[in-house]
Amino acid sequence: MIKEKQNILVTGGLGFIGYNVVVRLMNLGHKISIVDNKTTYGSLPQDELDYLHKERFFSIANRVTDSNDLNIYTIDIANPDLDQLFKAEQFDAVIHLASFPRQKIVNDNPIDGSKAMSEGLLNILERSRANNVKRFTYISSSMVYGDFMDNVTEDAVCNPIGQYAIMKYAGELLVKDYTRQYDLKHTIIRPSAVYGPVDVDDRVISKFMLSALQDKPIRVFGKMEKLDFTFVNDVANGIVDATLSPNGENETYNLTRSKGVTLYDAARAVSLTVGKGNIDVKNRDMNYPTRGTLSIKKAQEHFHFNPIVDIEEGIKIYYDWLSNSTYWQEKINPKPKPETYPEVTSATPNEVTPVTKKVLAKANKEMPKENSKAKTKAPVKANAIIKAPAKAKAPVKAKAKAPVKAKAKAPVKAKTKPKTKAKAKPKKK
Repeated sequence: MIKEKQNILVTGGLGFIGYNVVVRLMNLGHKISIVDNKTTYGSLPQDELDYLHKERFFSIANRVTDSNDLNIYTIDIANPDLDQLFKAEQFDAVIHLASFPRQKIVNDNPIDGSKAMSEGLLNILERSRANNVKRFTYISSSMVYGDFMDNVTEDAVCNPIGQYAIMKYAGELLVKDYTRQYDLKHTIIRPSAVYGPVDVDDRVISKFMLSALQDKPIRVFGKMEKLDFTFVNDVANGIVDATLSPNGENETYNLTRSKGVTLYDAARAVSLTVGKGNIDVKNRDMNYPTRGTLSIKKAQEHFHFNPIVDIEEGIKIYYDWLSNSTYWQEKINPKPKPETYPEVTSATPNEVTPVTKKVLAKANKEMPKENSKAKTKAPVKANAIIKAPAKAKAPVKAKAKAPVKAKAKAPVKAKTKPKTKAKAKPKKK
């Protein structure tokens, strides 16, 4: 694996998997730029995404140190102005996660899905080619295989079913064609059924968990249908390792736990962890392929990929996060007079909570130079984590001065005049 510090762009870096990839890269000391437009995909709740983006943002901000660098840009991946950023930064590698995340979301909004997954991908490929990016990592999906049985390998024939899978596979072909035409080195990743903390509420494990927490039926569509559930930290580590490994050049990898689990067993594990939630078995959803376990032997051999979190442990970690989430506890157990949680209601990273004020103050000292440089080189709108504490300090001074003057003057006049008049009248008589 390459050891030197690299300048890496992560598209979709405030998303579920992207955020975890950024955390790993920062822990390794690399310079990171994030491009993320924080979209709702036209179907996800805005308040939920605001909460998740803010939690991910502050978690990343807490990791800013002297040994790493971070810039965040709010811009669409299809925007041609990204060329300015590529020219200014001269990235060593691009990890392309920005996409519509799964089949249901694409089905709800296929036109916008196609724009992100095709036009957006082509824009990033063009910028990478033109600016001599050394490695382009494309996050695809195990859905490209279509129906498959256990131990499917990367050289299996792909037969994607549904718009999402078809566009992901088309993306793989585009990436490979840029390698053929322009020698843009690539790595393709095929994850499966990723789950874990800071995820949205409409993936399989998320739906199971939230149903159980509300003591609602856990609906299972196909009792014996399997998924190769993968904890998000495991797949994020694999993406980073594959990108940095010389062996990953122009290769495709399955990155999963490599243990297929039936939907019924996953639902049962959730019910046991939460302590409630009856399982309601329905017929299989024919819009989705039948899947099984994916082989990860190639990734193990090339860069020692080693997923360690089994589904029982991963579900417990996810449950702990949900139990401590102010947003989800308010949703699951609403109160008659709900309290206000500043970290939930605002999507603006520049608002500071007391918990994070110290961390951001440190980040402010360390990052202005990089951020100011990025603005000069590439006038791309950036949500940087600097300047935030200045807003928090201004009201404190205004309150402190006004009450002191008001109290000092009023009592002096009230006491001196009445006493002088009271003594003067008796002497004249």
